[in-house]
Amino acid sequence: MHKVFLSLQTPQSDNCSLLKKFVHILKTNDFSIRKQSDYYLIQDKNKIFYHNQALILNTNLGLNEFKQLISSHQKFIDPNSMQLELEIVCFQATNDPKPVQLPSKHNLEHYIAFQEIDPNFLMQKAHVPIQKLKPLVDKINTNTIQKMLNLFIVILIGLLFFNSKFAKAVNHSNMQFNVEIADTVQARKIGLSKHLELKNNQGMLFVYQTDNSPRFWTKDMNFAIDILFLDKNMKVLQISENLQPCSSNPCPIYPGPQNTRYALELNSFTAKNHNIQVSDSLKLTNTLQIYNKTYQL
Repeated sequence: MHKVFLSLQTPQSDNCSLLKKFVHILKTNDFSIRKQSDYYLIQDKNKIFYHNQALILNTNLGLNEFKQLISSHQKFIDPNSMQLELEIVCFQATNDPKPVQLPSKHNLEHYIAFQEIDPNFLMQKAHVPIQKLKPLVDKINTNTIQKMLNLFIVILIGLLFFNSKFAKAVNHSNMQFNVEIADTVQARKIGLSKHLELKNNQGMLFVYQTDNSPRFWTKDMNFAIDILFLDKNMKVLQISENLQPCSSNPCPIYPGPQNTRYALELNSFTAKNHNIQVSDSLKLTNTLQIYNKTYQL
């Protein structure tokens, strides 16, 4: 088994299409590609830009057989223009302890990708003057750190996206309640009846389009609640406290005042425990919930 360092290069105008085709052919011909770099641009001494890619792959073929096969693949995908340049940078046994040999004629920037996918690659080049190697390694390290930082940011955004949501909260001077909104007939009909429990900072806000006198009951509820009836400015009009669940008809009816625009259901005695009183003003705000933390927007 041999380990091959292969360098690919095409003009910038090709937009990496030949590189992609060649790598696809390698994969479909059972070559074991161990690592491959991202496509990157380099500039030659004539100020012409080229796309480059570095591959490290395994093969059971000998060097001459490998060269013939690679050459035939190259001619197959680029028969006329010969825009695809291939170079076998190193060909050695996978268990060979000798350092990878890099021909000294090459511009070191061609092998940034090899350094990224095999950190020992460039550092083994005794014939490379340290004054040339250090700036390149510094550049490589900077690129690698930037890639890692970008990856971290992407992962963080992904985690936040899948574990966050926009929500509503009702604020009192002594407490903030994260609320579910019931603003349809069906949602108001179900209410909290499907909830097994309610945290102390949670509630449900019933929203009405016009002033009215809503009628509540606690049929099929699993816990006792307080109901705060609010006007259009979210001023507390009435507090019905510690309403117990009802399991069978007839259930008590708890009506609100005529000018009710909102009704806020909370755990029982929440209003008393947080000193919420009639004529207090509440405020509806937008929040962002990330995991178990709530941030007001």
